[in-house]
Amino acid sequence: MDFKLECTENRSDLRITFRERRSSVTFDNPSRKECLCVTVDGCQITNGVRCDKLLICEDNEYFIELKGSDVKHAIEQLKA
Repeated sequence: MDFKLECTENRSDLRITFRERRSSVTFDNPSRKECLCVTVDGCQITNGVRCDKLLICEDNEYFIELKGSDVKHAIEQLKA
């Protein structure tokens, strides 16, 4: 998939944190490998059901939905 440049950020932080409202998730990156952070909701994808973020580190993809509640809806967003 081609990502929109304005929706991506390359990061090699020791810890990569995503925040939205009162929710957050942190990924440890002890070897400081370069990872691609994609803002999905409202940037890469603007229509339909979608997750908030995508983190790609090496061959691993992490689809991220930051929710304080309504876990059922979060699961639907991750599936989409």
